[in-house]
Amino acid sequence: MPDLTMRLLRSLPYPVIIFAIFLASIGCGSADPKPAVSAAVSSSPGSGFRSEADTAPNANESAALPTESGPTQPPTAETAPATTAPATPAPTSASASGEPEASSSAAPSTSSLVPAPVASKGTSAAPTSTAADAARVKANELGLVPVLMYHQIVADPGGNRYDLTPAQFTSELQTLYDDGYVPVTAAAFATGEIDIPAGKHPVVLTFDDATTSQFGLTPAGAVKPGTAVALLLEFAASHPGFTPVATMYVNFAPPPFAGTDPVKGLQWLVDRGFEIGNHTLSHANLRKAGAAGAQREIALDQEAIMRAVPGLRIKTIALPFGVHPRPDELSVAGSADGIAYRHAGVMEVGSNPARSPYHEKFDGAGIPRIRSQSIPGADAPYESKHWLGWLRARPELRYTSDGDPATVAFPRASSQKIAAQYRSRALAY
Repeated sequence: MPDLTMRLLRSLPYPVIIFAIFLASIGCGSADPKPAVSAAVSSSPGSGFRSEADTAPNANESAALPTESGPTQPPTAETAPATTAPATPAPTSASASGEPEASSSAAPSTSSLVPAPVASKGTSAAPTSTAADAARVKANELGLVPVLMYHQIVADPGGNRYDLTPAQFTSELQTLYDDGYVPVTAAAFATGEIDIPAGKHPVVLTFDDATTSQFGLTPAGAVKPGTAVALLLEFAASHPGFTPVATMYVNFAPPPFAGTDPVKGLQWLVDRGFEIGNHTLSHANLRKAGAAGAQREIALDQEAIMRAVPGLRIKTIALPFGVHPRPDELSVAGSADGIAYRHAGVMEVGSNPARSPYHEKFDGAGIPRIRSQSIPGADAPYESKHWLGWLRARPELRYTSDGDPATVAFPRASSQKIAAQYRSRALAY
């Protein structure tokens, strides 16, 4: 889209802008390649925007299972096997240091292309925690963090392995609470701005696709009962210390949370501590979109979000289908039509916990997420129930806070290593 067209577009009323962006996404008005919006968008009442790939098994996801050599990262679209995993997968293993081992099928690392995590942990106050304090709670801020991925929260998932019932979602929140987890946003995690009480563990709750089952506002401006956000707020109200925050990854073609004004809806979420993240304009497969199309999908989604919430900075992106563009670094930074973007965290589809952002091997350009699913199957041992249980049985491997945002505490005997930018904050005990 030429610069002149963009200048004219930005002068139009908001609803017209959204419609124009939608037309741009399906290839109207430009000779540049653009991915088309999926023809499988659901038209059922209250379903919100759902693509076919979100409601059917995905080889890229089903292949991302732990093996004898440890949890893997998702294979690329070209190398993903066409069949699902065996019915009886091999037991999970970890490296000697307790970290998930990388698989040879993992996408190439682009960590050198990701902006260094903001070393803000502790810059606002002097350290208050001592080695004795850290030892008392067995702090390990180089440990593993579960980043959970949700889609729809509906009364009847209808066999969709990506969706949960409200009761299942609330039950998982209870499990997290009982295990000592405290939610943080994806941005707080990716940038190393984790500030939770001593002895607690961070967890990241992420929601893809901005469906009506996740969030909506009533005509009176209250959150719609029964949505994921409403359930999270209700749970937190009766469970002290469980911070009701999550990251909502939204598309804008069509606009998010159907039936709710996107300006009012997104602002409502931001005002209450929720993060709004990029999920591309039309839920595009960025590999198939090509370099120019991928950048346009990401940039125009950012533009739409920032028009809805002026001044908001988009810090993270969730890749539709877990697929990176080519080259991979375009998921981290790029530009289109005069709109530049840069992300501190790129969320993939995976099956294992993520490394701490303070760990020297943390890769913000490829953060794995754990799927929360509602039905059993060949890959059921690798969803949230499995991994939360796995971490529960290995408390020394999961991230445990010392309660002091000015330090990064960990056992001196640990073989894990702290990233260079956080070494001045290290508190080994």
